[in-house]
Parts: sequence; structure tokens; C-alpha cells
Amino acid sequence: ALMNGIVMGGGFGIAGPCKIRIATDKTIFAMPEVGIGLFPDVGSTYFLSRCPGETGTYIAVTGLSVGPADMLYAGLATQYEGNAPSILKQKRATIDECFAFDTVEEILAALLGHRDPWAKEIAGVIETRSPTSLKISLLHLRRAKTMSFDDVTAADLAIVGHVLRGHDFYE
Repeated sequence: ALMNGIVMGGGFGIAGPCKIRIATDKTIFAMPEVGIGLFPDVGSTYFLSRCPGETGTYIAVTGLSVGPADMLYAGLATQYEGNAPSILKQKRATIDECFAFDTVEEILAALLGHRDPWAKEIAGVIETRSPTSLKISLLHLRRAKTMSFDDVTAADLAIVGHVLRGHDFYE
């Protein structure tokens, strides 16, 4: 898959299973679903749960975009020839320390209590996201670590059915 430009949500759901995933200097990646009342679906949680440390959790829970160097660092891209530095690599220690928890409340507390001012900024971002989506995303991400790709996509379908019966997505 040539991921040139915006690669978000279902776009990565299509590119993720490809053996070769090429990012370019124009690639912008995000899983913005927590901001619109959904969760990373279409198999994306399978790949995010296998990113190094807690970088996949960071991507899923914040909904923030990352660039091609971050995609390569996180294993979401298999190739990138540019020179851009990886923010995920630079902030990895803080990310691993703060996003290792199994509840959104614990993650927020860790971010707010961290000495790095960047962590407090990230907590502010998370506080703007759908509370229901945050909890679903985190739980699904944790469970996906031990699931096959097919099982993750089947769970995605079941979860989205429940989400669509709620109110967050429509709001």
C-alpha cells in the first residue's frame, strides 16, 4: 500500500494488512474516531495493539495525527525514506509511563501528574474526546493484543453495532 496523504480510520484498515506499507513525506496518519464517538475499527486495533510499548495506545486514545517517521517507528509503515524525526520515539518514555494503565482515568491521572509539560497538553486533548469512545477504544485495544486479525475485525463489527445504538456518534 502506498500511503501518500491522509491515512485515517478505514483508510488504514485497508492498508494495514498489506505486507508492504510505504509512507511518504506527505503521509498524515490518525485514528480520530475517539473524537467522533467511534473507536479505531476495520482491524486497526489489531495493528495498534502491536505497536512498540504504549505508542498504539497513545494513537488510539488521543486521536492525534502522526507523521511518516512515527508510522515507521510504530510499525504502521514498513518503509519511509524521509528524514523527519519521530515524536513517538522522542516521547516514548513518557508515553510508556502514562499510557500503560487499563483505565482512561488512570491514564489521565498519570499524564496530569507527570513532570513533562507535554503530558499535561496530551491530557487536555484526551479530555475533549468522547468518554464512551475512550473506554471502548482502550478496552478493545487491550483485548486485541491476544486476538487474531479476523477475531479483531469480527469484534469491530459487533462493537460498532452497539455504538450505533448509543448517542455519542450522533452527537
